[in-house]
Amino acid sequence: MNNTLKDSRLDFIRELNKFCEIAPKFVNPELANRLLSSVIGEQTSPIGNKMLDEVENAGIKLTPGLVMKINNTSPEIVDKALDNYLRSYGKGGGNNPSNLFFTILTNEIDKKSLGF
Repeated sequence: MNNTLKDSRLDFIRELNKFCEIAPKFVNPELANRLLSSVIGEQTSPIGNKMLDEVENAGIKLTPGLVMKINNTSPEIVDKALDNYLRSYGKGGGNNPSNLFFTILTNEIDKKSLGF
């Protein structure tokens, strides 16, 4: 895939995520996740579904961006991020659990890529 097409798809995904964040009462989250999956050409694996369920059961609302991040991250890293979230904030804790968990997950990914 050329970079221009890839960049436009990423821009579309970012805009869809923004829309889903600011207008949740107008967007069915399941429909948004299916649309996002079809746009990026990926299907959720059974392991991904299990991880999504665990995150949701921790009181964290699944946004399209968070779903994409979880589906593109190893289960071990998602598990570690979830453990850190629950240990620090408890179930559904923090002002914005979705954003908070997204940040914790991103930090875990960064630590893994740096060898920590």
